[in-house]
Amino acid sequence: MKRQFKLFAFLILIFLVGSCNDKSGEMVKDPVAPVLNTPDDGSTLVIDGTNLASEQTFGWEAADFGAQVAVSYEIQIDIDGGAFANPSILSGDLTGTSVNVTYEAINDAVIDDLAQETNTEVAVDVRVVATSAGFDDLISNVIGMTITTYEEEVIEEPEYANIWVAGTFQGWDNTNFISLTSAADNGVYEGYLYLPEGQLDFKLYENQNDWGPDSWGTDNDGSGTIYVANEACCNFAADAFGTNWVEVDIPNLTYKLVAMSWGIIGDATPTGWDSDTELVYNSETQALEVTLDLVAAGSFKFRANGAWQHDFGVDADGKLAYADHLTDGYTEGINNITVSEDGNYTVTLDLHNSNEYTYSVVKN
Repeated sequence: MKRQFKLFAFLILIFLVGSCNDKSGEMVKDPVAPVLNTPDDGSTLVIDGTNLASEQTFGWEAADFGAQVAVSYEIQIDIDGGAFANPSILSGDLTGTSVNVTYEAINDAVIDDLAQETNTEVAVDVRVVATSAGFDDLISNVIGMTITTYEEEVIEEPEYANIWVAGTFQGWDNTNFISLTSAADNGVYEGYLYLPEGQLDFKLYENQNDWGPDSWGTDNDGSGTIYVANEACCNFAADAFGTNWVEVDIPNLTYKLVAMSWGIIGDATPTGWDSDTELVYNSETQALEVTLDLVAAGSFKFRANGAWQHDFGVDADGKLAYADHLTDGYTEGINNITVSEDGNYTVTLDLHNSNEYTYSVVKN
């Protein structure tokens, strides 16, 4: 009887041991899902143009399928509340327990895969999914993040209507016309020409790099009128060499041609608001410039011909803008130009491109 009991107990033991092994003889345990622990739940990530190459670390505790099997992981991201119905895969086929993903890749996933807006805060969910052949996937906990997406703002340059200038000053070169611009696209064009001594005549043309079909000239009789002219007749002629401002009104066939000596004036300059410091033309850069000491306690403007009739300040965006204009008059809201600290500066006023006048103030 005792021998039968021992045999029975031995058979039960064999049964129990066999129940803890799979068909290959490996011990089988309850599966354990991975645990995502990096980054912290509720963390924020602000992506901008300076940090696209930076990396976000995702780390987790390993999954356990209850057997000695090969395991791979992928990092999934979805919009908050999306329940991972259609997630984006940030990284996959991973065999370790951490991965670094660039901000740029995260940004692309949120914008392109999850169809979210650019340059805005987006709430997302992140999880880890573990897979192994022959087993159901094991899914981690979910952490929430707030990601500020990024897309470089492309500022489209305005397309202006232009009329074209050729003259002695540029060798009557019809492959290198100079433009006058109509920012309002109303047939009134303006721009600045630097005319060297003895090279003061020019003509206007309808088409770039094309002598025809229409060109405009004037009799230079003081009437300020223009008319359609042929190639050989009736050039404009400036009264003085140097920087000349040109404004042409094609609908009314009138023009203004004014020699302009530019300077800067203000309490940031050595002579204050009492007088201008002259700008000198640089033929290499085609800009007007001066080097002088400026003080941060003051400010200045660019002024033509020593009078408050034609001058530049800056608009609310810091771009060069007319404060006074010989034709258009005074403009509200144009500010003076300032510097951040005392020092010696090179100040430049670039008027050679009529589509965009610019300035710079560079500390030496």
